[in-house]
Amino acid sequence: MKLFSLCMNPSVDRTMDCPVFDVRSTNRARFVRDDIGGKGINTAVLASRFGAVSALSLLMPEDDRERLASFLRREGIAFGAVPVPGRLRINLKIRTQGGMVEINEEGAPVPPQAAEMCASAMETEASPGDFCMLTGSLPPGVPDDFYARLIPRLRHKGCFTAVDADGGALKAALDEKPDLIKPNRQEFARLTGLEPRGIAECCLFSHRLISKTGVGAVCLSLGGDGAVYVTEREALYAPALQVPVRSLHGAGDSLLSALCFSLCRGDGARAALALGCAAAAAAVSLPGTEMPGPEDAEALLPRVKIEKVDI
Repeated sequence: MKLFSLCMNPSVDRTMDCPVFDVRSTNRARFVRDDIGGKGINTAVLASRFGAVSALSLLMPEDDRERLASFLRREGIAFGAVPVPGRLRINLKIRTQGGMVEINEEGAPVPPQAAEMCASAMETEASPGDFCMLTGSLPPGVPDDFYARLIPRLRHKGCFTAVDADGGALKAALDEKPDLIKPNRQEFARLTGLEPRGIAECCLFSHRLISKTGVGAVCLSLGGDGAVYVTEREALYAPALQVPVRSLHGAGDSLLSALCFSLCRGDGARAALALGCAAAAAAVSLPGTEMPGPEDAEALLPRVKIEKVDI
């Protein structure tokens, strides 16, 4: 079995520290870091670092083909790439005295045939028992129902499907009842129109979504409040760990990939949520959008507490 990621919109995540930021004048960055990213690449990197058989199907912009391929080979990821015109989009993250300013490029338009080639490659290479993570934004030219149309094809192959997306892509995917979705608080609100107050409501509203749609499980990431994991039978909550914060990005991707890694090797929900939350805490303590390794998560794992929530 392997962890199989899909990345339709890879990026360069550029992180800048700009202690004084004023839109009316010139600002100077104190620190600049570039990381190759995109949700699907991030989940594949973490899976590989944790020792899983990690595979990736992706659209590869031709201008950055060698740079991206070299990175994936160094990380030990087996990948199938569909070339598309253009360059890697830039996701700019500026840390200021007032918080974080984030500006993400949309990505270059993708020919419909290229998107289908990427989906077909994943379907062809997937095997029964694989955990397939469909994550991230879709570039122009790829319709919102792209993940939704791929889910039944992967289910037919006997794969577990997990979706981490937003807006129309996530809403359409729900119609095909994926095994897991991992929205954050804002994505959950946009999906359901509900803004849960407190952990009990997070679990209750997630359970109602499962009952309404037939999705297998909801892992709702709550930033500084931790995460909940809800199935039809149970609801679990893991408070966030207090760690030095060097970046606010990559935590959700780490949570999903480590959670799926744990489930894939046969761990129960408690153990899987604990490892996912330890990986998420490790991610925010690293610079840029760097993914943690197993030693980073294992150092924090004894501190993770899992609480059962009545629903």
